[in-house]
Formats: sequence, structure tokens, C-alpha cells
Amino acid sequence: MAGEPLDYLCEIFGSAAELARGLGVDKSLVTRWRRGGRLPTVYNGRLIEAAEARGILRSEVAPYLDPHVCPCCGSALEPGQAVDVSRRSP
Repeated sequence: MAGEPLDYLCEIFGSAAELARGLGVDKSLVTRWRRGGRLPTVYNGRLIEAAEARGILRSEVAPYLDPHVCPCCGSALEPGQAVDVSRRSP
């Protein structure tokens, strides 16, 4: 069902406005993503940073990240390469 991942992210951030604020985008963009059902890959890193700034564990947002893209730099991961999303950044 469209919107579910974004609905969950809005819930753990407190609202769509808070998610938008954390990602540095306008709330209308989050609304558009909710209709499409996914967060664009280029926001992987920002999502982790925003979550950690609010005390949200990486493991809570990890299911909504593109597993084929490094959340830190946005580069494509090689087959078999993985990113540890279970820890907090230092």
C-alpha cells in the first residue's frame, strides 16, 4: 500500500512536518513521497542523521533505506557489500 513506509517514518519523527524539517525539505515534498510510497535514495544519509539527532535508532529507519546505496555517501554498493545500520554514529 502506497505511503506505508513514509507513514511509519512520519510517525517515529512525530509528524510529516518534523520529518521534512529533519531532511531539510518542504513538507509538501514529504506528502508527495507518501503518495509514491518511498523515500528517494538520495535522502538515505540525511534520514540517518536526522534520526540520530532525535535519538531514533538506525535500526528503526534501516528498513526504509535503499540497501543498494551507501547511506553516507550515496554511492552504489558492490554485490555482497553491506552497511552496518545497527550502530549509532560516533
